[in-house]
Amino acid sequence: MRVSRLIPIVVLGAILFHAGPALKQRAGGALGARDKVVVKQRINIVAEALVMESISGGELPATQAEFRVFVKKRVRSRANAKEDASRDSWGTSLRYANDDPVITVISAGPDKTFGTKDDVKVSKNIGEM
Repeated sequence: MRVSRLIPIVVLGAILFHAGPALKQRAGGALGARDKVVVKQRINIVAEALVMESISGGELPATQAEFRVFVKKRVRSRANAKEDASRDSWGTSLRYANDDPVITVISAGPDKTFGTKDDVKVSKNIGEM
């Protein structure tokens, strides 16, 4: 009697053991997609702050260090005021490129390496403003 009750539990355990890696990968992919959406929103806000600075006649950052200072001073997270908006969800500093009239804000993405296919970018043409 007891063995017959254990059979469904053992079968379920075996299924989960074999399906576990696939389930974990699918769940990780969903979390990665959510993080990318959050980063895309954040870097869009950063890019908009740069556009507003340009429109108001301000000087855009000339270096990555100036860019980080600009973002820390001008962009705040609504969820967490102490959060560093110059970093992406994976803790990597955002990068900024000013190819006048186009500005681009870039996240290295989940692999934390710039120049790979998972990078997240937002570009704005400040010449059209």
